Amino acid sequence: PFLVTKENIGPPIIGFNVIELIVKEANSISDDTETFVSAMKKSFGSCKGDKVQALIDVISANEPDDLCQVKCHKTDILIPKNQSIDVPCRANTGPINRTVPVLFEPIDNTELPSGLLLQEELKSIKQGNCSLINVKITSQTNHDIILPGRTVVGHLQLVRSVTPIEVKLKEPKATTTNQHFDQTQSQECNNVSAENLPPVDLTGLNGEQLKQVKQLLYNEQESFAKDDDDVGCIPELTMDLTMTSEKPVQKDYASIPQPLYPEVKGYIEDLLNRGFIKKSKSPYSSSVVCVRQKDGEIRLCVDYNELNRNTVPDRHPIPLIQDSLDSLGG
Repeated sequence: PFLVTKENIGPPIIGFNVIELIVKEANSISDDTETFVSAMKKSFGSCKGDKVQALIDVISANEPDDLCQVKCHKTDILIPKNQSIDVPCRANTGPINRTVPVLFEPIDNTELPSGLLLQEELKSIKQGNCSLINVKITSQTNHDIILPGRTVVGHLQLVRSVTPIEVKLKEPKATTTNQHFDQTQSQECNNVSAENLPPVDLTGLNGEQLKQVKQLLYNEQESFAKDDDDVGCIPELTMDLTMTSEKPVQKDYASIPQPLYPEVKGYIEDLLNRGFIKKSKSPYSSSVVCVRQKDGEIRLCVDYNELNRNTVPDRHPIPLIQDSLDSLGG
């Protein structure tokens, strides 16, 4: 639908979804980003150039499920018969501020020569606006195949969520005596490398002390975080709150900017898969606020101000310093 009028209503207003579509199409079709940015700056007229560039960066950095297309190089590539080769390809990802894992998915393209097989692969793209990746292509025919240059072979999808899988190790055979078990455990501790033990400084220990500490770290290694993502969870931990009223606290929904929708969705799915949060049907609700960290990643913060105002605080008086000193014996 469109409006026909004799009145001068000025230039038309273009919505964000239209601008986003233009930027995405330009990034996937052309490699000349400078020409596109220059054309966008002229189209916005009186708007400052740095603001137009910032808008393009925000749209390009908005990480959707389908990140970008993957094209092979300009020159034709020969795929030998009944062989697999790594074909260098180009992916115009837009600005990426860190190395991220991606999933390559072959595209259902009728332009591809028949007899070629492409499979899903887990890749990683580095920081920058464009990445070069190698795609494994297999020829299933008895003759060589020419892959034309600039052929779209697939697209990249971001790996947004990590689903932990419980791995059960094979149980050792039952022994008749505890002594044999202790000897086996001690041998396993001696065979384990320092990389598998928690990062604890063991300098200054003699041979016997070092052996005992390694045995202790080996037995209690589950108590240490393996990396920054190994936060841990206590499902049985609960907290009782005393409210000033029986009426549930319900905070109004805070709107999330549309460009952040895919990123926030992936963030919540990751928290659900890790077991840090769970779906709730409680009548109590608090709004979520999106906070951008210094490293560029997003963090979701819950606004509990309304809940705190309706909560009876727990009073735990701090003992006087003099009383603590008087209780010391010596």
